[in-house]
Amino acid sequence: MKAAVVGCGNISRFHFNSIITNPLAELTAICDVNGGLAESRAKQYGLEKYYTSIDELLKKENIDVLHVLTPPKYHSEVAVKALNKGIHVLVEKPMATNVKEADDMIKAAEANNVKLCVNHNMLFDPTFLKTRDIVNSFEFGDLLHADAYFAFDTRRVIGNRGLEGTWFRELKGHFLQDLLPHPACMLLEFMRDFEKSFIIRKELGGNDKLKQEVRVLLDSKKTTGSITLSLSTHPDIFTLNLYGTKMVLKIDLSNMSIVRQKPYNIPKAIARGVDNLSQSFQIMGNTIKMTCGIVLKRTSASGGMGNLINAFYTSLDKDWPVPVSGEDAKKIVELSEKIWK
Repeated sequence: MKAAVVGCGNISRFHFNSIITNPLAELTAICDVNGGLAESRAKQYGLEKYYTSIDELLKKENIDVLHVLTPPKYHSEVAVKALNKGIHVLVEKPMATNVKEADDMIKAAEANNVKLCVNHNMLFDPTFLKTRDIVNSFEFGDLLHADAYFAFDTRRVIGNRGLEGTWFRELKGHFLQDLLPHPACMLLEFMRDFEKSFIIRKELGGNDKLKQEVRVLLDSKKTTGSITLSLSTHPDIFTLNLYGTKMVLKIDLSNMSIVRQKPYNIPKAIARGVDNLSQSFQIMGNTIKMTCGIVLKRTSASGGMGNLINAFYTSLDKDWPVPVSGEDAKKIVELSEKIWK
């Protein structure tokens, strides 16, 4: 399948690498409004030409798939143009800046009988995949509560220059709106039937949009969930705690660690020591496994994205449902719109 990429920012290298290493895909075109950046990426990946206009690319290139990696406010516009030409689309998160834009993409895909997929890559992160298997097993029991905490140091992406000159400032929720899909998609994997949401927003820095906090409480028939997004907590952490009727799972997604906490039918004083030792050994084992994986290049921090993109191309080849549908991603757009209405 001939693939093109529009948008050559930082995230694009993961898409490029996934395309060129996938036997089902062939990178044939690159587009970015920044001609210098587009030319640089074209040379890097062995393409003779590049485009600065998506309209020109769609007119001149016969492609099967388009990866939409533009700033979010252009996602719908670009994706709909491709979908209306019978081209399958993989769009970066957040899917859209509002529900109408999400609906436009979904309707265009349905009308033209092509596939639309959204890059909620955390759903395919190896640590989360293992977590999901445990939760779906008999040993976990029923899920009672899920708690996700995502603290992010924005200096990793924009240094000390702030939001000025970045597309983050164009979102109502700025940086946090871009981060929301990561924890939200994981919680909604376990709470697809959530009925209510309660929002708390904190502006810790006054007009400083890089000191925002958001708390979200979700309620479903049998499960509750909570999401915390923080730009002020340090160091960076991304954790997911799942509370079941038979065990508790403590997942550290940043450090690729899963710790099981189970009840012990022994005196409580002894159980405390046993539990501490059990958690310590599990953390040590996870650390050794992660370190060996990185050293041997078998583990990658971006593994989830590669897994999702590969699953997307397989879904096209086999005519299977896409890994993350527009309808599923729309739920997070709805939540985002409620938070930053």
